[in-house]
Amino acid sequence: MKNETKVELLVVVLLIGVGAWLRVVLQDLPNVAPVAASSLLAAVYFRRATWALAVPLLILAISDLFIGSYHFGLMLVVYGMLAVPVACRKVLQRHCSLSHGATNRRVVDAVLPLLKFLGCAVVASTLFFATTNFAHWWIYDMYPHTMSGLLECYVNALMFFRYTLIGDVVFSTVLFSVYATVHVMETVGVFRTAR
Repeated sequence: MKNETKVELLVVVLLIGVGAWLRVVLQDLPNVAPVAASSLLAAVYFRRATWALAVPLLILAISDLFIGSYHFGLMLVVYGMLAVPVACRKVLQRHCSLSHGATNRRVVDAVLPLLKFLGCAVVASTLFFATTNFAHWWIYDMYPHTMSGLLECYVNALMFFRYTLIGDVVFSTVLFSVYATVHVMETVGVFRTAR
């Protein structure tokens, strides 16, 4: 197995393991979870789309074993929305990656990609909010199936959107900062072994 493949396998295991653990530990904080940030980083980092897709789906599947399940239709929407960044991986890699043709040797050179990455996190949070709350309104009878019922559903969910946004931005900042730091350390040769 090539060294690059071993590193990617280690990153997959770390993202899934830590992501699932944090989602379970933080379950009492509504919608604060590292899943979207992990999905974004996986989309940027991995060469294989299957590995990138495995990250959010396995984080959700493993943590749902501990947290519990909910309506299957809503689960499909949640899983699908958290996998969306992987579908956009070519765009994310072009704008947020540090390793595609980059020779940056300073963490400060990662500021623009970090800002773009955070912008993607905000977009992902907003799409997640809009789609999952529409699905909630459609599936459950909690609100009338009218435009005013849909509006009421969105208004009542704004509190959760705030938590989603905060969680996604914080976790995205942390994950991208680790990614940038490791990239800089790699480019200056910190990880080279002595011969």
